[in-house]
Amino acid sequence: MSAAIAAPLGWAGGWLTGAGPLVVGLATGVVVGLLGVRPHKVLLGPLLRSTATRLMSAG
Repeated sequence: MSAAIAAPLGWAGGWLTGAGPLVVGLATGVVVGLLGVRPHKVLLGPLLRSTATRLMSAG
């Protein structure tokens, strides 16, 4: 699904700004990459790691 968003976004970014393909590709990649960031995963990862570390060190 993100590729379906990235292609028109990249085309529009290049057409509107006149920037080169490297700049447009990097900017589009960052924007589409951020679509995959899930806040709950960002928060739960460190929380679960610290909980597991405490449980393992207590025993």
